[in-house]
Amino acid sequence: MLTSRECEAVASFLQGLTNPLRLKILYCLRSGEKNVTEITACTGERQPNVSHQLKVLVTKGYVSRRKERRKVYYSLNSEKIVELLDQVREIILSESGETRGAKTMQADKVLDALGLMCPMPIQKLAKVIKEIQIGQVIEVRVDDTLTASDLPIWCEKTGQELLDTCKHEDYTSYFVRRRR
Repeated sequence: MLTSRECEAVASFLQGLTNPLRLKILYCLRSGEKNVTEITACTGERQPNVSHQLKVLVTKGYVSRRKERRKVYYSLNSEKIVELLDQVREIILSESGETRGAKTMQADKVLDALGLMCPMPIQKLAKVIKEIQIGQVIEVRVDDTLTASDLPIWCEKTGQELLDTCKHEDYTSYFVRRRR
């Protein structure tokens, strides 16, 4: 059993993980050290918001920063933080019944194309996939049903690999690996 002091320490630690953008940043840093520009591209959020949340993550001790000339680079202090988030995600997915693909598939970048009608999700993907390294995976979130037939064709024509599809209550996730 935890002591009162240990309970307070755990609660304080977990409190820093309650912001969705902070979680996105932690997942972006999973693949290695990045600067603010790279993190902004990875999360798809505005730079001032990313900078603010990075400051919180550094203060809470989840992330460390290193300055090199005019750029500041951020990295995870411990991979165990993201492993903890993976475990929480698995609990949530197993309780909601959404286990296909999402439990094992990890994306290096998420493209939120919710609310966009075909062909816009494909056009956004064509642009954003250039921002990730060859071999990395992008998760494309769409709620447009026409994308389901167009995305596999686009992957085949462009030489990308459609790894998996995961249906959620309000949207579908497509996991695409950059091949070239």
